[in-house]
Order: sequence, then structure tokens, then C-alpha cells
Amino acid sequence: MKQASVDISNVVKKFGSRTSFVLDTFNQGGKSASQDWADMQTTLIKAARNSGYKGTIVVEDSNWGGGLTAGPQSGLVKFADQLKAANGEGNPALIGSFHVYARESEASSRLGKQIKALREAGYKFQIGEVGNAKFLVGNTFQQKDEATKALQDNMTALKAAGADILPGKDQFQDGKLRRRAGFSKSDQFL
Repeated sequence: MKQASVDISNVVKKFGSRTSFVLDTFNQGGKSASQDWADMQTTLIKAARNSGYKGTIVVEDSNWGGGLTAGPQSGLVKFADQLKAANGEGNPALIGSFHVYARESEASSRLGKQIKALREAGYKFQIGEVGNAKFLVGNTFQQKDEATKALQDNMTALKAAGADILPGKDQFQDGKLRRRAGFSKSDQFL
């Protein structure tokens, strides 16, 4: 953590004054909503703030980013008070980020619970990743549409909450995996 704090400090000192810069503390930083996960995020948030960074900080949820969509608890929700205290007064609200890879029939309801929980905890939020494929042996993929359907089913709640979806996109369609960055009509969920 000491080296990570130094790295964060160096990054925000170099890039933090740019208006387009947003700091993401750690992508997929832990498998559960544990105190260790919260302490890691707290350390990184404080490192940025103690270095004078006044911009936006994104915190990826626990459960490899999935929060309630992938596990029984959301670290962002469970440790909201601790994370907000680390963020300090007078700074932009933390953005809670989570990933939607739910592949089961309850994906829509789990995503709905995640949205509600983050709103109640006072976060702005973004969807950092959406997965619509399952990696199989032999470098093959199986298309899984439950995560995409979960987004479509919860679009009204996502819009009402002002959620952002990042423009990077690995997309599995018609038996092929492709990588694109940016927005286009085909990237829209409506």
C-alpha cells in the first residue's frame, strides 16, 4: 500500500490539474466487502487528497468490481461512511463504480438492488464494465445476454440516477470478440 500511495500521489501531482482527469483508485481491488478492502480504498483516497487533488475520485466496488451484482455485500455500501470520511469535506462526491457480469436469471433484480443501494448511500455512480460473454476452454466464448438485459431492464433507474457507462467496449457478437472504444449508435442500450 505504501508504494501504491506514492504512485497515486505522483500521478495526481502530474495530471490532477487537468480538467478531464478522473482518478480511479483500483480496478477490481478485492474479492469481498472486507475491512481490508475498505482500508485499501481509504489509504488511496487519502493519498490523493493529501497530495492536493481536488478532482473526482472513482472507487470500484468490492467483489472484483461487481458489488451486489456479484456478491452478498457491496463494499461501497458497507463502508460508505469510512470512504466518505477519507474523501474529506469540500471535495466532489465519490463516484461508486461497479461491473455488470451477472449471467444468471436474477441479474436484473441484483442490478436493481445495486442501483438502489448506491443511491441510498449517496454515491454518484458509473458502470465500469459490462460483460456479455463467458470464456470457455480453447479460446472460445459463449454469448450470455443476461447482463445486457439487466441494463435494459434497469435503464429507467440508471437514467434517474445519472449513471455513466464507460466508452471502452469488449463486445461479443455473432461468435466473435471485438474491442472498441468510444460511443456509437450500436453502443447504446436503448
